[in-house]
Amino acid sequence: MDRILELLQGGGFVSGEAIAREMGISRAAVWKRIDALRAGGFPIISSGKRGYSLDADSDALLPELVRLGLETSLIGKSLDYSPVIGSTNKRGKEKMMMGGTDGLVVYAGEQTSGRGRLQREWISPKDAGVYMTICLRPFIPPEKAPFLTMLAAVAVSRAIKAQTGLSASLKWPNDVIISGKKVCGILSEMAAEPDKLEYAVVGIGINVNQLSEDFPQELKARATSLRIEADRKFRRADIIRAVISEADELYAAFLKSGESAFIGSFRENCVTIGSRVNVSGAVSITGTAVDMDETGALIVKDDGGKAHRVMAGDVSVRGVMGYA
Repeated sequence: MDRILELLQGGGFVSGEAIAREMGISRAAVWKRIDALRAGGFPIISSGKRGYSLDADSDALLPELVRLGLETSLIGKSLDYSPVIGSTNKRGKEKMMMGGTDGLVVYAGEQTSGRGRLQREWISPKDAGVYMTICLRPFIPPEKAPFLTMLAAVAVSRAIKAQTGLSASLKWPNDVIISGKKVCGILSEMAAEPDKLEYAVVGIGINVNQLSEDFPQELKARATSLRIEADRKFRRADIIRAVISEADELYAAFLKSGESAFIGSFRENCVTIGSRVNVSGAVSITGTAVDMDETGALIVKDDGGKAHRVMAGDVSVRGVMGYA
């Protein structure tokens, strides 16, 4: 049945006769397969003599739709989809503890217990955003794990550009922003021995089709969505597919040549560097973020001229003037 979906992938209508000819089956058999796909939740519409088409207005997230046109070497080869889930990161960790494969992607239509960094809630309403976790088993030391967050941030920013035309910037260490507001947050977690990373799960939450009124009052000044910025809706399956494709390319390069594959892109698009920041947590600093070092740590020069090396796990960084 996937062949029918492939034939309908290009948009527009395809006649039953053309489908039957391509698949070497009767038109009655085509109708039965179309009917079965519809019963399985696939958004296929029909129109008189024009034939069949995938509903362009549908926002279904079935794995078969995410896989359409997806050509990756590793990430996304295995997909785990739930209409509703507590947390994709929690599900990802469970799958990896049970032997889940490198590159598994867990995603959901809604999260009921989504989390961000520092145990903050990540609001994950039904049918509005992308809630996904990329599960990885890279052969790297644990101290290299923070680079996976940066890899994901670069992948998301590129996917947003490809799918929407919007230019997204990065806020160190784990946010993607548009127009100075957060459109995506990333939460990476890992299991490791002292000298070996067992696995990592990289959770990605993207605000896709939310309207301004969908955000709580306390977030409206700091959060945005792709729909708000582009003034149109997007199919979440397309966004997921684009993120998987970009992440797969970057991950392959990372395994081959290390963080040099993307660290330059992260630094170039990181609005934190050069900005006034407040650092709070294990240390408290107000100053200017001047650079990132080779480990991905942020270098902050305080108002007395002293440089501090700030690690992502130790602190929260907020711009003195505005969110970024």
